[in-house]
Amino acid sequence: MKKLALALMAATGFAWAYDTTTAFDAGKDFGQQQKGTLKGNVSSDGAQKNIPNYTTNTQEATLFNNGQGSLFTPGKSKVNNCATGSKADTKYNQQECDAVNFLAKNPQQRPQVNIDINDMLISGSTQIINNANSNGGFSGCVNTIKTKPATFEESICHEGRRLDQYQCSESLSVQVDYTCQPGTFSLDNVVYRNGCDQMHAKFLCEIRTDGRLAINVYAHGCLGAQGGWKGIYVYEDVSRYGPIPAGKYVKGACIKYNHDECREYANEWVYNDPKWVMTKWGAGYYVDTAKPHWEGSIRDVPMYILRDSKGCNGPDCEFKFVFMWERTSTLTEQYLLVANNAKPKFNITEKWVESCDLQ
Repeated sequence: MKKLALALMAATGFAWAYDTTTAFDAGKDFGQQQKGTLKGNVSSDGAQKNIPNYTTNTQEATLFNNGQGSLFTPGKSKVNNCATGSKADTKYNQQECDAVNFLAKNPQQRPQVNIDINDMLISGSTQIINNANSNGGFSGCVNTIKTKPATFEESICHEGRRLDQYQCSESLSVQVDYTCQPGTFSLDNVVYRNGCDQMHAKFLCEIRTDGRLAINVYAHGCLGAQGGWKGIYVYEDVSRYGPIPAGKYVKGACIKYNHDECREYANEWVYNDPKWVMTKWGAGYYVDTAKPHWEGSIRDVPMYILRDSKGCNGPDCEFKFVFMWERTSTLTEQYLLVANNAKPKFNITEKWVESCDLQ
């Protein structure tokens, strides 16, 4: 009985060794035979028949963008939807979110593995690099056979966050606030010769950097005037009109001031510069000539800015204009018009605005 058992054991051990090799060869042959058949089944038609819900038009295909697509934003959206959204209608459809949730929760549920500098992964590669020959080989590499008993290992997967590259730029935003609406006029300053005959002046809202102000002046009668408003530019600082020139006394004439009676002057001061005249209110510098329709005809009425005008002192401006009409060789009418207004100004607010685009 013992001899029979030993014989059976020996026969059985021999059969196992033989059957292992035979089984490997048989499996290899079977694989070669099936290779052509399996290759023919790898097609869109085969996939649709054997893979549930297979399609060639997946919605994720739009993210490829010729290899330039950004997956960060849609990936983040998928993680949020799977974490907070409702479950799919079938277990098969739920597989995608199960995989996403598994990966998303791993960093919190599984510990991080720190690789020490002395780990074989580091030290072993250093030895190979330092001892490589000219052909790129390493003589220390030998074929070895190691038997490793069956073990259970716990693997930890970490999900890395993508670092996106942005192109950023800064632009300067400039806001300009005006104290008046550019292109508009101030309230009218007016003086009357009589009920119809009038003289006007008003400031134009215009921002200038040459030290001048734009003022429109106009003189008219009941039947109007020749031409319209005259735009003149006056210095904010009236001293820029220069010093008052020298002159001399000449025989005076009868001069009428604003509705006053004719007054006889023994002498009248005349400047050497024809642009300057002596008015009742002081020295005046010629700026332009108005042509109102007065007393049945178009008249030449020169306009002068007084040298003692305040000009622009701080935020307010004041200019004095004298309209002089030489009615006859012995009678000159003079009318004083004082024009007041705030100086047009503006404030500039600058702000840098940053914008970034994903590359």
